[in-house]
Amino acid sequence: MPRVTILRRELTVRFPGARQAEDVVEVSYSSDAYGVRSVILPVELYRPATPDELAANARYHVVPADKASEDAERKAIQADLEGYGRQTPASFDVP
Repeated sequence: MPRVTILRRELTVRFPGARQAEDVVEVSYSSDAYGVRSVILPVELYRPATPDELAANARYHVVPADKASEDAERKAIQADLEGYGRQTPASFDVP
């Protein structure tokens, strides 16, 4: 498994369908094998960062609520990396 660094955690909105919006957390990370990527996770897994946590890392707007939430985040990142390694990258010519 490649080494992973969490770059940012923040609340965002995704639109799964027409006239549908849902609050989610986007976790951006970098890996030594694949560069910068991100995963989307349910907002219920996170809590707002405290002022001290924000002072330590201003890019972590939210943090995992508990150990189970942290484990879910790690599993989502691992699944993303495993899936990415099996995909053929899209390529195209620019006119």
